[in-house]
Amino acid sequence: MDAARRLVLTTAEVAALAAAAGVVLPSGFPADPNAAAEASLAARGLVVGDPPRPVPALATTLGVLGRPTVGVRVEVAGQGLGLRAVYAVAGPLGAGLLTLPGEQVELSVFPAEAVGRELIRAVPEPDAFGGGRTRVSAVLGQEDGVSLAGRLPLAALEHFDHLDRFGGPDATRALGLTQAQARLAQRLTDSGTATLRALVTGHADDDAYVGQVVWIATGHGWVGIRPIPDETGQRMVELVPVARRDIGVWLAPAIAELVEVHSGQP
Repeated sequence: MDAARRLVLTTAEVAALAAAAGVVLPSGFPADPNAAAEASLAARGLVVGDPPRPVPALATTLGVLGRPTVGVRVEVAGQGLGLRAVYAVAGPLGAGLLTLPGEQVELSVFPAEAVGRELIRAVPEPDAFGGGRTRVSAVLGQEDGVSLAGRLPLAALEHFDHLDRFGGPDATRALGLTQAQARLAQRLTDSGTATLRALVTGHADDDAYVGQVVWIATGHGWVGIRPIPDETGQRMVELVPVARRDIGVWLAPAIAELVEVHSGQP
């Protein structure tokens, strides 16, 4: 296979296909087929036989989704837009499910090495979510266009918004932030419009393996949150401006580790 192949289905049709193939869909995707969906699949020539079974190409695609070597789950939540996708790699093939507007789902199959390109499809443009929650700086014309980059204690991202709203400066100081860190946390809080979480799952050396990537959409673009080592033992993260095309690069180390283990390479 040289290029990805895609098929748009209703959510009910996806559930009916999975049931016909004996495949359990990932959580978050519909699992209850109905007679209308089953009839639609037959009319489209996507299932054959009695009882109906998916045509061979679809059976292979669903088999990759049901028994992956590496799985990637992407969830995006923001103002007025939500998106869910799963990608799976098994041997030379990859497969994906991507939610679309109107209760539709895109089912795809692609060469395994193209998973990075496919992941980009699960990352919306950052301006798809509209303005930030407050966007005070944009209204006042301050720091417009300045990228959100720097280092912060993880606690600043976990608690800053709540403490800043209800605890004031004393609560901000309780987080141990410098003035520069407090300004950065405030700017991220003000301009954040959506979050993207991507989980890589699989098994390596008989142990479950999970890798995670978290991005935040802002009025300045996507910002990646990267854990960094700190000699003091404090949990620190680095905010890194990123583009949609970077998602595969961020997930590549975790994916490559699992693929290497299962390929038997040293």
